[in-house]
Amino acid sequence: MKFLLWALVLYLVWRWYQSTQNKPEVESTSKQTDEFPFTATTEAEKMVSCMHCGIHVPLSEAIQAKSGMFFCSTEHQRQHTV
Repeated sequence: MKFLLWALVLYLVWRWYQSTQNKPEVESTSKQTDEFPFTATTEAEKMVSCMHCGIHVPLSEAIQAKSGMFFCSTEHQRQHTV
Protein backbone atom coordinates (compact mmCIF):
# COMPACT_ATOMS: atom_id res chain seq x y z
CA MET A 1 0.00 0.00 0.00
CA LYS A 2 2.89 2.34 0.82
CA PHE A 3 4.38 1.66 -2.60
CA LEU A 4 1.15 2.71 -4.38
CA LEU A 5 1.00 5.94 -2.41
CA TRP A 6 4.59 6.85 -3.32
CA ALA A 7 3.97 5.90 -6.96
CA LEU A 8 0.93 8.21 -7.02
CA VAL A 9 2.90 11.09 -5.48
CA LEU A 10 5.75 10.64 -7.96
CA TYR A 11 3.30 10.47 -10.87
CA LEU A 12 1.57 13.69 -9.78
CA VAL A 13 4.90 15.49 -9.36
CA TRP A 14 6.01 14.30 -12.79
CA ARG A 15 2.73 15.50 -14.40
CA TRP A 16 3.04 18.88 -12.67
CA TYR A 17 6.62 19.22 -13.89
CA GLN A 18 5.61 18.32 -17.48
CA SER A 19 2.78 20.85 -17.47
CA THR A 20 5.08 23.66 -16.32
CA GLN A 21 7.62 22.82 -19.03
CA ASN A 22 5.08 22.85 -21.88
CA LYS A 23 3.53 26.25 -21.16
CA PRO A 24 3.58 28.50 -24.22
CA GLU A 25 5.18 31.87 -23.82
CA VAL A 26 2.95 34.91 -23.51
CA GLU A 27 2.38 36.48 -26.92
CA SER A 28 2.19 40.15 -27.69
CA THR A 29 -0.98 42.08 -26.88
CA SER A 30 -1.71 42.67 -30.57
CA LYS A 31 -2.35 38.95 -31.00
CA GLN A 32 -4.78 38.97 -28.08
CA THR A 33 -6.77 41.85 -29.54
CA ASP A 34 -7.11 39.98 -32.84
CA GLU A 35 -8.88 37.16 -31.03
CA PHE A 36 -11.53 39.53 -29.62
CA PRO A 37 -12.38 42.08 -32.30
CA PHE A 38 -15.49 43.29 -30.49
CA THR A 39 -15.18 45.92 -27.81
CA ALA A 40 -17.61 46.45 -24.99
CA THR A 41 -19.62 49.63 -25.09
CA THR A 42 -21.11 51.40 -22.14
CA GLU A 43 -24.37 52.19 -23.91
CA ALA A 44 -27.04 49.54 -24.48
CA GLU A 45 -28.88 49.48 -27.77
CA LYS A 46 -32.60 50.19 -27.69
CA MET A 47 -34.81 47.12 -28.03
CA VAL A 48 -38.21 47.06 -29.74
CA SER A 49 -40.84 44.33 -29.77
CA CYS A 50 -42.23 42.71 -32.89
CA MET A 51 -45.88 43.65 -33.42
CA HIS A 52 -46.63 40.13 -34.69
CA CYS A 53 -44.94 37.77 -32.22
CA GLY A 54 -43.79 40.08 -29.43
CA ILE A 55 -40.13 39.07 -29.48
CA HIS A 56 -37.68 41.84 -28.61
CA VAL A 57 -35.01 42.68 -31.18
CA PRO A 58 -32.35 45.41 -31.29
CA LEU A 59 -33.53 48.54 -33.06
CA SER A 60 -30.73 48.21 -35.63
CA GLU A 61 -32.00 44.74 -36.65
CA ALA A 62 -35.72 45.53 -36.57
CA ILE A 63 -37.79 46.15 -39.68
CA GLN A 64 -39.92 49.25 -39.44
CA ALA A 65 -43.16 49.50 -41.38
CA LYS A 66 -44.43 52.76 -42.86
CA SER A 67 -46.95 52.89 -40.04
CA GLY A 68 -44.10 53.03 -37.51
CA MET A 69 -44.57 49.48 -36.19
CA PHE A 70 -41.53 47.25 -35.73
CA PHE A 71 -41.17 43.62 -36.80
CA CYS A 72 -38.49 40.98 -36.29
CA SER A 73 -38.63 39.76 -39.90
CA THR A 74 -40.14 40.64 -43.24
CA GLU A 75 -42.30 37.52 -42.98
CA HIS A 76 -43.91 38.78 -39.78
CA GLN A 77 -44.39 42.20 -41.36
CA ARG A 78 -46.14 40.57 -44.32
CA GLN A 79 -48.32 38.35 -42.09
CA HIS A 80 -49.33 41.28 -39.89
CA THR A 81 -50.45 43.45 -42.83
CA VAL A 82 -52.53 40.68 -44.49
